[in-house]
Amino acid sequence: MPRQLLYKFSNGLTHELALVMTSDLRRLASTLLKIFQVAGKATEWLMSLAEEEIDGPYKDSPVHKLMVEPTNPECNDFSEGDHARSVKATLMDANILFRGNSLLTKALDAHMRRLGREYLDETLGPHLKKIADEDTYCEVDPLRIERLEDISKNWKSLLAITRAIWQAIYASAQRCPMELRRILKHIRMCVEERYGDLLKTVCYSSVSGFLFLRFFCPAVLNPKLFGLLKGMSG
Repeated sequence: MPRQLLYKFSNGLTHELALVMTSDLRRLASTLLKIFQVAGKATEWLMSLAEEEIDGPYKDSPVHKLMVEPTNPECNDFSEGDHARSVKATLMDANILFRGNSLLTKALDAHMRRLGREYLDETLGPHLKKIADEDTYCEVDPLRIERLEDISKNWKSLLAITRAIWQAIYASAQRCPMELRRILKHIRMCVEERYGDLLKTVCYSSVSGFLFLRFFCPAVLNPKLFGLLKGMSG
């Protein structure tokens, strides 16, 4: 019975646990993720968490309906001023979507690392190893550089490396683990349903927020932590 209760994601039990254990979310996320991975339910759980975080307590509110079903303000219970305020509130809400530390972000961070270990190594590994081997110097801050005349050359080096890494990521789309793609696709669909035509860019920023800010960028900034510079000293 406890197991069935835990696996019934619609009851919001794990979300309630997160509200109680706000000071130890990482540990809770790690523990629950292991349980659901063994049961083969990690993807389903993460998609359920995404739905809860996107909708929150406002799913059935009139403002939410206005967001996902934009209509003429004169034809409903909202005045033009109410409509403008709801749009502004929606924009603020969208800007912080998935930005904080939640059970979803902690769990998906860990899940992406597990799923994407080989994918990261194939995509970023060669470029990061080359940078480490060549000890490329790309400082462009005038306050930190010894010779100001080197700034132009350093900018060229930095942009060349950035383009190479971006192109590697762009070309790797089909190699992204299918389970991760399913989760990110579900997040995008939930965001599209939540915001409708009011803010179309959010469906892209929500996915890129996970994929870049929580996956690729941390690996670039700390490649040893992600196992991308194995056996290298210094």
